[in-house]
Amino acid sequence: MRLILSGVLMMVFLPAAIAAAGTANLNGAGELVSVTGLVVGTETYDVTFDQGTCIDVFTGCDSAVDDFAFTGGAEAVAAAVAFAAFATAAGAPEVSGVGTAAVFFLLPYGLDEGEFVEFIIVTYAPLTGVVGVVGSATIPVGTDPGDIVGHEGDGWLVFGPVPVPAVPSSGPLGLATLIFLMLIGLPSLALIADRRQQRSRLGHDG
Repeated sequence: MRLILSGVLMMVFLPAAIAAAGTANLNGAGELVSVTGLVVGTETYDVTFDQGTCIDVFTGCDSAVDDFAFTGGAEAVAAAVAFAAFATAAGAPEVSGVGTAAVFFLLPYGLDEGEFVEFIIVTYAPLTGVVGVVGSATIPVGTDPGDIVGHEGDGWLVFGPVPVPAVPSSGPLGLATLIFLMLIGLPSLALIADRRQQRSRLGHDG
């Protein structure tokens, strides 16, 4: 199997000063498990790491629109840069399950004739603290990047939307509460109206 690099390598390495907003979630060993609340443009994402084929990780890897968080190279680059900036500021902690080896994390954004997945490459080196966006590439959708010679440990960046806070239930309890408030409120409104009428009469009588 071969990792097919595109003709343009970006080589974007970011200083910690350009850190993107987000929260690093570490396990008891101090290894990075996920990133929550990573801001990319006007959107916020949770980021996890996974290994395997594109088919295994991205629910079949048969539709860029349905399976990937980003469907354009520019969007994927922006997300990769945001992650790289965040990870650099966080000191590039070891990723859980990966260890100290320098690896590539792949961020998919497209499919080429349904046979190859297109992705942005983020290099991640915990020992040196180097995290950067280095280019784009393609591999067959059924290939595990970690099985490619010289790329053991490589995996995927999985971006997902931040869960929306739960909305209070409008079920039976919510309806009962609404009815209760109405039963209290309607007599109160009637009483206020009656008092206004009484005051109005007293004013006329005076």
